[in-house]
Amino acid sequence: MISKELQEVYASAPHNVKFVETLEFSHSKFSKTYYFTNDIESWDFTLENGNHATFEAIPFELQLPTKDTSGNQDLSINICNVGEEMMSAIEAANVTPQETIRVVYRVYLDQPNSKPQNDPPMELFITDITANLQTVSAVGTRFDVLNRLFPNKIYTTDEFPALKR
Repeated sequence: MISKELQEVYASAPHNVKFVETLEFSHSKFSKTYYFTNDIESWDFTLENGNHATFEAIPFELQLPTKDTSGNQDLSINICNVGEEMMSAIEAANVTPQETIRVVYRVYLDQPNSKPQNDPPMELFITDITANLQTVSAVGTRFDVLNRLFPNKIYTTDEFPALKR
């Protein structure tokens, strides 16, 4: 759900207020959590938990997930000029492929210490990532809840010996 203030900015595009899109990348193998904004300047914003973070000005473009009944919730991300530090972090995360990189998409208003205007922020996991000298391209997705097995617990005879005949 987006805030009333953000709805007004989307609808009327006032000259004195704009929205700022941000991405947060985290993984247990990263030396730090990366905060990026696609604005031309860095911003200090308040996270939903009350902590403050500095979002670095790194150019990126994204295509938001569509709202449909297919269960797909993919976010396409292209990031330019991430630098050696982020590239090293991606390579370190590749060591544990069973753990995905977490990405959080937030929208703020262009005011210092602003709070996220999309509540809750969109939390996704990177399922596909490619990198070259200029860009990092990634696909963030939610886990497919529509096509998930139910019940999702697998009953084995090791855990439930009474199932043996």
